[in-house]
Amino acid sequence: MAARETKKIRNFIKRFKPVTSTLSLHAERLGQDVLGKVTPIPHDIKLVEANVGDIPAEWVISAKAPSDKVLLYIHGGAYFSGSLVSNRLLSVTIAEKVGIKTFSFQYRLAPEHPFPAALEDAERVYDELLREYNSQDIAFIGESAGGGLLVALALKLKDEGKPLPAALICMSPWTDLTLSGESYKTNEEKDILLTREKLERAAKEYAPCDAENPYVSPVFGDVRSLPPTLIQVGTAELLLDDARMLSDVMERADVDVCLEEWENMWHVWQAMDTPESEEALARIRRFVFDKLGIKD
Repeated sequence: MAARETKKIRNFIKRFKPVTSTLSLHAERLGQDVLGKVTPIPHDIKLVEANVGDIPAEWVISAKAPSDKVLLYIHGGAYFSGSLVSNRLLSVTIAEKVGIKTFSFQYRLAPEHPFPAALEDAERVYDELLREYNSQDIAFIGESAGGGLLVALALKLKDEGKPLPAALICMSPWTDLTLSGESYKTNEEKDILLTREKLERAAKEYAPCDAENPYVSPVFGDVRSLPPTLIQVGTAELLLDDARMLSDVMERADVDVCLEEWENMWHVWQAMDTPESEEALARIRRFVFDKLGIKD
């Protein structure tokens, strides 16, 4: 049975869905930035500006983090929202709970900058990290659209013959912008955050004529030889089948993949202060430490 605090948070989020699902794009971006600005920064976490050219970026560093290992964090937001400030809602949590210094950046957003802008920015950031770090000391982590984008980035790197990271961690990933999964129907009433209508609009704005491109929807790509991958998804999400499809194509391609389905959890619950979030992040930590060769 879910903990009492988990139920309270779920009910709180659910009450606001009629409002958040109808916000204008400007209001949504502004609201997310407000949440980012009020996100408490633990005393042992340091934020360090580290822009990559014209791409806003920062290090989020835990005092106990090893100096030679990196998590490249790729934020969500359906490709049309998310900023360096709003990212802190999760980037700070990841850096603190996983214990690896985290590099967070703000990619260009649709509709002003449709595909492939976000992918190009992500590759530029990774290329910059490779100037200082070995690829096997880097893992990619991201949620929602960021979870799909990091797989697309890995596909692009593989196709270009560039070194791949040591691991991929996808939290509630959006991997199929054609929205073909059955869970878009079966979980429509269960999902307390997302709506199919919003995702359809986001997909059209990000990739209006190219949703089946593997760099947009990585479930359609050749995932052979991709790094070990951890996927976490809630069973009450619209994106449940996106996670399942990604796991299936990876399994068929002999990729080392682990799919965790969390009963009755919502989209990116890892960002909230619940027992389930603590456990999910602890599992991510164990996975990252194992794949980066760190003794815990």
